[in-house]
Amino acid sequence: MLKNNSLISVIVPVYNTKAYLGKCIKTIIEQSYKNLEIILIDDGSTDGTSMMCDEWSQKDVRIKVFHLQNGGVSKARNFALEQCHGEWVSFVDSDDWLALDMYEVLLALADKFEADTACCGAWQGNEENYTVRNIWRRFKEDEVCYNSGSALGNVIEQSGTLWNKLLKRELIGCIRFNERIRYAEDTLFLSEYLLKANSVAVTKKPLYYYRINRLGNVVSGGLNSRHLDYLYATALIFDILRENGSVDVGVERVVDVGIRVAALMNKANKQKCYMDAIRQLAKKAMPYRAELIKNNRSAKQYLKKFILAQMSYGNCLFVCCSKIVNRIK
Repeated sequence: MLKNNSLISVIVPVYNTKAYLGKCIKTIIEQSYKNLEIILIDDGSTDGTSMMCDEWSQKDVRIKVFHLQNGGVSKARNFALEQCHGEWVSFVDSDDWLALDMYEVLLALADKFEADTACCGAWQGNEENYTVRNIWRRFKEDEVCYNSGSALGNVIEQSGTLWNKLLKRELIGCIRFNERIRYAEDTLFLSEYLLKANSVAVTKKPLYYYRINRLGNVVSGGLNSRHLDYLYATALIFDILRENGSVDVGVERVVDVGIRVAALMNKANKQKCYMDAIRQLAKKAMPYRAELIKNNRSAKQYLKKFILAQMSYGNCLFVCCSKIVNRIK
């Protein structure tokens, strides 16, 4: 039995997801926990999604719809934060869906640990083929609670997304999404939020269904200008982690992001702008490269240390080494 009946504001930015939005909204309105404020932000959709949002608002009084000119997901979320009234805030991607007890479980978890943030595990896949996403690897228990000193590094390392979390609106305060960043903006927002969190409760139970490889999804696409935003956001996140006792997580993240971007490179698209951005990012982390092997002296970590050096020199050799790292378990 939950201790209270707190209002949850569910923020759903929507852009051209007509094929998926129905399932997303249906799993929100059918939640076992009913005290929800559902905010749909239509970011200038052109495929009929806008009309679908309005139709859903006629079916459930908890749904509020706002139509904006297309300005990106960060602008849409920032607008929604100005409209919400809940004690708790949840962000849902409009092409994903939820287990029907997700909010009930997360609120019970927050009650149990008296936490101001609650997180769950997730599934990932496409259509009906979903597998458990490999997050929350640092602990063996089914549940854990991180305090203010350990939350930032542990959460960002294991699950830097927003969609599997309940956040306290009071702690969000004036934190807003950087509207100039179109990739990893959620992790940057979360990093700033976790600096203010007193305790973060986590359950490994997978309750969120994350869709991958959707056509038009930037995360699933090839190398493009948004990856420059990804590198820039990673630099900002590194600064936050370094300044708050989690430089080891920051260095690991720098190398991993460099490897991900490198995996998208080939002879045709090794543009100078990407290599320059990677080099500048790596230079930030180079003074702390020993952190990569401080607690784990595996071959993979030594190779990552080598890759970081090559990244900082702007040496394309790290692109080849990145492919080797991806094959090492």
